[in-house]
This record gives sequence, C-alpha cells and structure tokens, in this order.
Amino acid sequence: MMQSEPATRAGAGQTVRVIRTIAEMELIKDQWLSLEQDLATGTNVFQTYSWCRHWAEVFVGRPNTPWSLCVITVWQSRDLALLCPLAVTRHGPFKIARWLGDPLTQYGNVLVSPDARGEPVVDLFWRELKATGEFDLALLRFVREDSTIAAMLERHAVEMSREQAASVDLTQFENFQGFEDWFKSRHKKNSIRNWRRKRRRLEEQGKIELKRIEPGQDARRSIPEVLELKAQWVKKSGLVDSTFSRPECTALLSNLADDAASNSECMLFALTLDGRPIAYDLGFVSFGRYVSHVGAFHPDFGQFNPGHVLTHEILAQLIKDGYSSYDMMTPASGYKLDWANKLDEVLDFALPINRTGSLYINAYLRKIRPGIKASLDALPYGVRNVVQSLRGLR
Repeated sequence: MMQSEPATRAGAGQTVRVIRTIAEMELIKDQWLSLEQDLATGTNVFQTYSWCRHWAEVFVGRPNTPWSLCVITVWQSRDLALLCPLAVTRHGPFKIARWLGDPLTQYGNVLVSPDARGEPVVDLFWRELKATGEFDLALLRFVREDSTIAAMLERHAVEMSREQAASVDLTQFENFQGFEDWFKSRHKKNSIRNWRRKRRRLEEQGKIELKRIEPGQDARRSIPEVLELKAQWVKKSGLVDSTFSRPECTALLSNLADDAASNSECMLFALTLDGRPIAYDLGFVSFGRYVSHVGAFHPDFGQFNPGHVLTHEILAQLIKDGYSSYDMMTPASGYKLDWANKLDEVLDFALPINRTGSLYINAYLRKIRPGIKASLDALPYGVRNVVQSLRGLR
C-alpha cells in the first residue's frame, strides 16, 4: 500500500495530512472519536470511525481490491480540525473519489470541529481536495442540505440529483399517545381501520413482540438472514440493485453488528411471532438519533404488513427511551411518508477535479448513463437483474 506523504504545512499551526492506510486510520482513532463527540450529530453516523474503519477492513483490506483510501484531514497543532473520509476507485480509465462507505453510506459529510470553522481550515481542505492528484472527479452522493459540506458543493460542484429524506421528529411528542393522536389525525379512517385489521389478523397467528437485539454475537448471526430477505424483496420488486447480495455488504454489517464500542452503535430490531423473527429493522443509534438502514420482512407474512407493525412498535420504544429522531433516510417513498413529520433535502454532487473529470460528468453522467438506465428500466425485471449483475452498473 502507498504510504502517506508528509503533512503539508499551511501556516498558523495548520497542517493537512492524507490518510491512505488502515494502520494510519488507527493512529488517529482517539482524535477521530473526540471530533465525533464534539459534534454530537446523529446525521454524521456514516462518517464515524467505527463505520469507516469497518468498511476499510472489508473493502480496502481484501486482496485485489479496486479501492484505495483517501481520508483528508486538517490539523490545528495536534488537534484534528477537519476530516473528510473518501475512497478512490476506477470506472474504466477514470479515477473517482466517493464517500468512504460506498455503496452503503447514506449521508455524506465532512466533520469540522466547532472550534475550527473559520475560512483557513476550510480553504486548506478545499485546496487539498482539488490538488491531491489522486482522482479525476468526486461523486459525492446523499449530501444533506443542512450538512457542513453542502454549501461548498453548491458553489463549486455540479448538482446531479435531488431527493428527500423522511424522518419522525420525536421531540414533537410528549409520549407515544401524543404520537398516536397525531398519526390518526393525518390519515383517513379507512386507512387506520385497514392497518388495525391487518395487525389483528397477524396477532391471530400467534404472539407478536418487539425484540431489540443489542450489538454482539446474536446480532451478528442475524445479519445474513436480514440481507437475504432484503435481497429477495429487491428482486421480487424488479429493482436494479444488487447491493444487499454482495458478500462484502454482509461482512461489513456483520462486523458492525458485533461492535458495541463506538459512537454509532448498531441496533437490530426484530418483530417476532411466537419467538420467530418475521420482520427486521437494522439501523444505527447515534447521539439520540436512530437511523434506519435496512428493513426486511419474511414474504410468508407480507399480507399482514409486518413492516408497518414493526415501525409502530419501534416508534413506541424510541419515544419511551427518549430518542430525538427516527430517521428513515432517502428516498421519501410512500410508506415512509405514512409516518414522517419531517422532510430534508438530500443532494448528489459531481465535482470535477480536472478535464478528464469534466469529460466523465458531461459525457457519461449527463448523456450516456441516463440512456443506459432508461434501456435497463425498459427490460423485464428478470432480464434487468441479470444484466445489472453482469455490468455492475451504479
């Protein structure tokens, strides 16, 4: 692996250092964790040391990996002032930087210390990002409009797409009954009756309970089943996405499920029927926010809408435990909007670093790729999945 270049000095005690190995990540673990604590922001869950370290071990640490680390850090004396976790891969001749954690990272951001948000630190980071020479462009997806880096990208990068993230702001309710009253007020009586009817039919099958599986071996053993159920649903729905079928995905989430020593603890909820899990919600708890990452249910019980029952039970538990948010992230699809009382804009950006990067954006992303995706969408879903798996199109 490549070794880090010497830190580049920028005056006033500021230096920039690019982390390129897992060993170098481990050397700054304490400072990284301290920066997370200083920010205490649940939406930075995918920039935490735990998430990034586990991803690097699975994706960068394997033989013949196409990925390389490019974690840009800015220091003020010995204090970590800014951290931008990136990883670089290739698409043909093009070198592309993405958020470290791709394709599973759902919110992208940089971490900037509250004590170092002045222009010198940000400018130094921006100059390093543009001058690193390790990639032709950066594809930075899932950038929340309220994130630290959003304003910079809006000025300097190309906005490729925009969607919304759905969440439940739990601070709006004194207790779960308050949530129930609000929920009933915004839905038609027929919809409420239909959900209740399906729940009663499910309860007729046996005893339903919410089980919270804490990080450890039990959670780790459950991950393959969660992802298999998710992959089945994706395939049945005709969606072009093989993410949850990848062994790297299983390895990453299994490792995270077994790690309780982090600021972004993995949490697995299961809806059980007579003790047997029939629906799952896999997420992360970070500074009072529960971020729901993977939801799945057993197809044998789909007629009873177990996902709806599970969400209802999770919200009751989170409100009881004093959480501030239940974040369902993007996209803000129909079933999420059934629950959400808050929507946030989330953007995808493409940042050209050189002329080669500009060519990729203007020729491939804006012209060729949309045509390919339109052709794929026109195929029968079975054929589409086969083509997708062969091409690895993202």
